[in-house]
Amino acid sequence: MLELREYVEYVEGNSPIVLTAPHDGTHKPVEIPERTQGLKIRDMFTSNVAWSICEQSEEISKPHLIVLRLHRSKLDVNRERSKAADKDSTDALEIYDL
Repeated sequence: MLELREYVEYVEGNSPIVLTAPHDGTHKPVEIPERTQGLKIRDMFTSNVAWSICEQSEEISKPHLIVLRLHRSKLDVNRERSKAADKDSTDALEIYDL
């Protein structure tokens, strides 16, 4: 059984800004089938950029940070739920719903 929360990293901030890196994940668990449609390539280094911005922010205005560690070929969270993952992938859809 997959530990779904290990595929999403969240750092709480204290400002209304939310930084996301939804397409830089590298994890490809065999239990989650590959998507059959849409882009499946990584947006490399976007999580590094998001982390850098977050770390350099002043404590009085820290953005929230969300990083998806799952590879885009398994889940694309920028799509509507019905197109984000293989329709039979309950694990990917649970991650989507986090």
